[in-house]
Amino acid sequence: MTEIEIEIDKEVFLPCYRHLQDDKGIDIDFVYGSRDSGKSRDTAQRLVLKCLSDDYFRHILARKTFNTIKDSQWQVIKDVVDDWKLNDFFTFTTNPLAITCSNGNKFIARGFDDPHKIKSIQNPSGAWVEEGNELSADDWIILITSLRSNKGKTKIDFTFNPECEGDYEQFWLYKDYFAHTTDLSFTATNEITFSGTIHTVTYRATHTTYLQNPYCTPQRAATYEGLRKTNPYFYRVYALGLWGKPAPGNNPFAIHYDPKQHESIEAVLCRDKPLTISIDFNLIPFAVTLHHIYRDLKGEHHHIVKEIDVPGGTIPALCKLLKDGYGYWLPACQVTGDSSGNAGQINMEEQRSNFESVQLGLGL
Repeated sequence: MTEIEIEIDKEVFLPCYRHLQDDKGIDIDFVYGSRDSGKSRDTAQRLVLKCLSDDYFRHILARKTFNTIKDSQWQVIKDVVDDWKLNDFFTFTTNPLAITCSNGNKFIARGFDDPHKIKSIQNPSGAWVEEGNELSADDWIILITSLRSNKGKTKIDFTFNPECEGDYEQFWLYKDYFAHTTDLSFTATNEITFSGTIHTVTYRATHTTYLQNPYCTPQRAATYEGLRKTNPYFYRVYALGLWGKPAPGNNPFAIHYDPKQHESIEAVLCRDKPLTISIDFNLIPFAVTLHHIYRDLKGEHHHIVKEIDVPGGTIPALCKLLKDGYGYWLPACQVTGDSSGNAGQINMEEQRSNFESVQLGLGL
């Protein structure tokens, strides 16, 4: 094959990430911090270069749910290829969801909602895990035990915001890789003795915030700084990029829902008023609340009917629960929630968004 020299100006890489291009001896790169810090873009840029230059490159694009990959890693890589005018060297496909380089190297997309497909990849060169804080300890074990290759050493790039449900000190990611130090950026080694031989796993943590990304607009920066007064927990996580514990009385609603505080036992569901189903797909299992209008002697009021605990955490289970308990209101109900409902799916094979899956399951 004819070799083609491609020169990429080093200035396209943010200074805070340039050290990551030297990953000799690094098994896992944890890149974390605030939102808008440019970590996903930088990871995509580095992997595009490796895909072009390495003799062998078969990389997994991994996320908790498969259908979120197209709008995240796959799209970011495509944006980099477009910006660098390298389109002649890459083919992007959606069925299967993959990226193939003209030299034979490729990216393959896999979600942990179908772990068997992760296990089935032969001789992967590594993986890029995006939103890694969404993974469970079992997901992580599946990944690290599946990265077996006869072609050489494997490498994991793991990008995330330091956010988790509950106490971060009990979260597997923090306990296994961050609890040993107060440094935000560091390199560490785990040693494992097997059959008398010491094996090492070297991992590197790189912490950044939006302040190190010159492409973060003043408007977005103001949004993050505004959290300082409105929500100290989210300010710590999303602006400072630090692990945090929600404080009682100032917590994310879905995590700290209290029926005694939030539900009105005196409310009577009005049969002539619509039911609103609000779903937060960013949580695992996803959070669901039912909202309605109730009437008393003082008039009509917004009423949180209840928070729903979905058995198994699947969309079909949610739809069955709603049909069984609230069938009367479903023909005129509204389904709303966070924007991730437009991008992904929960335990569904069909190529549709979470919201579309819910609407189909309810017959809307």
